[in-house]
Amino acid sequence: MRIEEMLVDGKSTQGATVPPGPRELEIRYTAFNYAKPRQLRFRHRLVELDTMWTEAGQQRSARFSLLPPGRYRFEVSAANPDGRSSEPVAGLHFTVEPFLWQTLWFQIGMMLLLVTGGGAAVAGWARLRVRRAQEREHLARAAADAQQHHRRPDDQPKQQFHRRGQRALVHCSRHRHISRGLSPPAAVM
Repeated sequence: MRIEEMLVDGKSTQGATVPPGPRELEIRYTAFNYAKPRQLRFRHRLVELDTMWTEAGQQRSARFSLLPPGRYRFEVSAANPDGRSSEPVAGLHFTVEPFLWQTLWFQIGMMLLLVTGGGAAVAGWARLRVRRAQEREHLARAAADAQQHHRRPDDQPKQQFHRRGQRALVHCSRHRHISRGLSPPAAVM
């Protein structure tokens, strides 16, 4: 058994590292049987994705589409026409590299950014509510102060005098009613 080459999106690649985001990965392999080469039967699997072997018949390549980032081991074996599988399984280790946004560090950073941004938003919202409450309180005090400033300083004595004057008038009106012989009004008692 022998693995001949690995193609990434139709281009031959050397080494065991596949760049991020391959659409198609093809692995070509072969086995030697000089007596009956066309009667060889192959099977393969990608260990991290397949638990069972895939029967490939006489096909001498395996194709995988849209592999996620990670480390893989490809295995292939051949069976003779009499059904005996080749014991030495050919294998190929390779790694599909992640895009930046697929790396663990990037995802941790984004989570921290979201948590920090969310915390800042909540803190800003709370500060805004406190500031608005303080502004309302300040405006209420200013309105109360303005109302007291608009009162004239002599308003209060006039009110007291006015009340005294009402009592005097009530008192005078009682006497007037009495002197005329009339009874005072019911509301003025």
